[in-house]
Amino acid sequence: MALAGQRKPAQHAEESAESVIEVSQLVGDAQPKDLKGLEKPLSSNALTLPIRNPTHQSHHISRSVTHQSMSPPPLSTSPILSTHVDVTKVSSIISVEEVLGSQQDDGNLPHIPDVNIPDSTIEVLLNVDNTGRTLLLLSYYDQYVCPAITVARSGERNPFREDVLPLAYHNVGLLHAILGLAACHMNTSGQQHTLPSQTEALKHRLEANRCLKLLLAEEAKELLQPSNVDVILAILVILSFQDVCGGIPINDFNLTTAAYMCRRFHKDGRYNSTQGSMTAYLLGTLAWLDLMRGLSDPATLIFSQEDRRRIIVEAGSDFELITGYNKSLFILVGDIVSQEQSYLRGSVSRSIFERFLQRKEAEVRTWREEPTSHPSFNAGLPCKHLSETIRHACILRLVHLPDHSLRSPHAPEVQSSVQQILNSASEIPNTNPLAKRLLFPLSLAAADVLTPHERHYCELRIGEVQTQTGFPAQALLALGQVYST
Repeated sequence: MALAGQRKPAQHAEESAESVIEVSQLVGDAQPKDLKGLEKPLSSNALTLPIRNPTHQSHHISRSVTHQSMSPPPLSTSPILSTHVDVTKVSSIISVEEVLGSQQDDGNLPHIPDVNIPDSTIEVLLNVDNTGRTLLLLSYYDQYVCPAITVARSGERNPFREDVLPLAYHNVGLLHAILGLAACHMNTSGQQHTLPSQTEALKHRLEANRCLKLLLAEEAKELLQPSNVDVILAILVILSFQDVCGGIPINDFNLTTAAYMCRRFHKDGRYNSTQGSMTAYLLGTLAWLDLMRGLSDPATLIFSQEDRRRIIVEAGSDFELITGYNKSLFILVGDIVSQEQSYLRGSVSRSIFERFLQRKEAEVRTWREEPTSHPSFNAGLPCKHLSETIRHACILRLVHLPDHSLRSPHAPEVQSSVQQILNSASEIPNTNPLAKRLLFPLSLAAADVLTPHERHYCELRIGEVQTQTGFPAQALLALGQVYST
């Protein structure tokens, strides 16, 4: 794959310098004082750029090294891309985001509109003039964002730290995506007193979108290198987490593109088997994010149940490490939401849907925890308690379908599942990483609680999820609307 926008060295150096000036005007020059003000100070490693190799061993680059040594040697299979993003035109950014969000799942790659942009490369981002800012965001991603978006325990393997982060040092689009998520998370979590602007996060997001377009254009022409498949999926995952972090619905474009890539893997056999690979757990993460969005609005579900079954067959233990979901339970939840979507679309009659609900309720009530592919999950009681909360949340959803008003919150079968959710949630300490996955079951239980103290407990635990992840818990607003009715 040829580098986009190649120039003569002298010309490229001049334009890179201009880009550095533009970025510094937008973001501000990174001074040592910018590293102050952390409520939870970054470790001593915050003065070095976190880089991890495929063997998951930590390596750091000192801030005092030369510009030439700042950039890691490019991978022969994944050359650095040059992108073009206009960081000064917010109206263009908004326009692009609106177009991306309006794309429909028609079986083809969504279209990303062109935008005029100045040159931005890894060399510019890691230039000594920008190192302070880049260093701060990368260290923040390493120490705060990676733990927030998985249920990995301290000292346990974290795929977003050990796989995704090293890949970013060889692809400017993924690097921008990570920097954008870190800047966005800083704003929502309040971990730093001096917060980056939302424009900074939006600038990195658009840069990542532009790079993504270049890669997808190669995919459409069947020129994409297999090594760049993971780059595409990693960018989609990080951008989706930035949506969640910003408190907005996940962009349809990200999930539509991911579903397209998933179907190409199995339809064409163009790429090698994804079993147990980084590709598999990245697809699994996107399918899980799609399902979580579908639980709020089944009409938005993009991955099919067949997609989810294929992904689970190939996903390794990292799927559970990221999502906290037992694989068989993930398929069970997906089956319910998929059928609900079909009913809402009118492709399934009410009588057929009601029979499905009866069968599925009986299946969920008899479901028992199966061994997972991750050893620590099999050994821990909190994992079993989490599965119980999700199982009873599914029962609540089933008994309220097809018409929520037909079943009173006072019904014994409703209150039985509500109490099971609250009791199982109480067995998961708020310090346990699995507590971050209680948002869905607690949100459903809160809609059917009968006493103020039960409602208050749900609010407290959902607030803890927000504190632990640094992501805004939008369910709190929904709870307020439920309680007021």
